[in-house]
Amino acid sequence: DGLWIGATANAAIVLRGDYESVIIRNCTLDPGGDQDITGAAIGTLRIRVEGHVEQLMIDHCIIGPIGVDPGALVEQLMVTDTIVQCRVAAPAIDLETTAGCLERVTVLGDTVLHTLQAMEVLMTGITTITDTQQGCFRYSAAPLGSRVPRAFPYALQDFARAEEWFTSMEFGQPGYGQLSAAAPMEIARGAENGSEIGAYASLLNPIKLDSLHIKVAEYMPFGLIPLFIFET
Repeated sequence: DGLWIGATANAAIVLRGDYESVIIRNCTLDPGGDQDITGAAIGTLRIRVEGHVEQLMIDHCIIGPIGVDPGALVEQLMVTDTIVQCRVAAPAIDLETTAGCLERVTVLGDTVLHTLQAMEVLMTGITTITDTQQGCFRYSAAPLGSRVPRAFPYALQDFARAEEWFTSMEFGQPGYGQLSAAAPMEIARGAENGSEIGAYASLLNPIKLDSLHIKVAEYMPFGLIPLFIFET
């Protein structure tokens, strides 16, 4: 809880042995980047499971890719209010035999799971769910070509211009993982309550902006046109 862990080269946090539950909360496991202040590349830090974890819970985090070694097992993955990013040639979530439950999550990379229950989740990479007869994909989005369980409208999108939909996809930038004004309405206001989908859903930014528009229209003198400036 509350840790930042980074690496100068690609590295991993390894879970060995048997666990009933592993909880990572309010942590940053640096997903890496193009370069640091000296110009050197920043390594990707991933979570690698070598043992048996009954439940892996990740809450309010920024993390790199998650995977298992041959013979290892994660029975259930629960992720909430989190950004998962993979900058190497591998899925961001690579858990083919795991039951996944994701809420308000942005996944920057591919996803592989056995079953999935998703709520207000934004998947920018191809999502492959082995068993689509179970689970659901509610108020969430994934690229065309993905295989997801029962879905509400706007489940599959054309993500050819996905990078333009974010203020930044570089960890360390102020708008990292945040949707920009270029994001389609199905994503920018695709949550059940009209907020954006993804890791920032609980901030209710579109709803707060609507409230601001209403207040400004109510009190602004006649003939003036307001201009809203977004800093991040």
